[in-house]
Amino acid sequence: MLFRFLKSDASPVAEVETGEDIAETARFIEQTLGTNDGYRFALGCPKTLLATCFGVCALEVLGALGSMSAGRREAVAGFIQSCQRKEDGLFRDPLHTDEVLFRLGKFSPQYIEWQESYFAIHALRALGARPEHSLEFVAPWLAADHLDRWLRSLDFENFWLTSNSLMFVMLFFISIEGEKSPAVHRLLDWLDRRQDPETGFWGTDQGASLFNGMAGAFHVYGYYQYLDRPIFHAAAAVRSTLAVQEPTGLFGDAGGGPCEDLDAVDILTKLEPGSAEDEKKVRAALELALAGLRACRLQGGGYAWSSPQPKVKRREMIYSGLDTLKVQSDAGDLWSAWFRPLAIALASERLGEKLAWPVKYRDLPLLGWHRPERS
Repeated sequence: MLFRFLKSDASPVAEVETGEDIAETARFIEQTLGTNDGYRFALGCPKTLLATCFGVCALEVLGALGSMSAGRREAVAGFIQSCQRKEDGLFRDPLHTDEVLFRLGKFSPQYIEWQESYFAIHALRALGARPEHSLEFVAPWLAADHLDRWLRSLDFENFWLTSNSLMFVMLFFISIEGEKSPAVHRLLDWLDRRQDPETGFWGTDQGASLFNGMAGAFHVYGYYQYLDRPIFHAAAAVRSTLAVQEPTGLFGDAGGGPCEDLDAVDILTKLEPGSAEDEKKVRAALELALAGLRACRLQGGGYAWSSPQPKVKRREMIYSGLDTLKVQSDAGDLWSAWFRPLAIALASERLGEKLAWPVKYRDLPLLGWHRPERS
């Protein structure tokens, strides 16, 4: 077990979580970051649509969403539904105006709009609610010729970023057309033709780094599994993922990150190794990752963006370039409060460890979704 510390108002702890620890995290989400009808990303942030969706999904994986009162559930769902536009079905946070989105550098307005819509669909389903308007904005992508042109325009050199849009649109397809959606299977057929057999990822034969390919591949593997499609070159993907693990057990850099670490843990948890030797390596990698993940838990129930490892410096993190979702890397935030316990649950289950809480996974792909048995 790793015990590493950064100077912070909420010191990290690195022990196997207990049921009371998980309950404390649920209280942190509800009492520290909750508002009357939603959630803030971190202390000092305003209520946003994305943070509210993260809060709902975090409470769900912690097994705590069921204890939310009917009145609170209705209020939170009502706020999410109020962000949907009637004319096209897009979900838009009122704080993220066109003026805000047009100033973003790395992320396009469509990327943020699709992301907000993707997480709104998930959170509403977790709350037992639905969007109030149809997803009309998806209609062009349901047409084969438009979908094909769009797919051919995507940047595979940064497949990590590109794959998010694929993840978003595939959920939209399934939401509209169901699991037999011609559009989602057309997209996955196209991905089959573009996969790099050497790494099991996408884009690594077009300039993407091995890490970039791994983080991107995670965003599509789950759709193959959800739709019971074979994942080609899975053994290569497992070996490639093992190759990008940091000595601290995390991924991306020594301190890892909530998204990066979940991406890798999910792959190692769900894809089948190609040999008994690789199986041993996967188990060892997950055991090491668990130590670094658990070190992210803070006194008071939160989880930090970065694991407090040697030479990891405190820095400001801005989610998707949005100033409304900003946090110091050693403070608690809702993205980490969802993804850190989720990664811990997946790794623990793969290793046969009993969890101290009644974890509940998402029932729609991709983020938070899991079947108990491996594919």
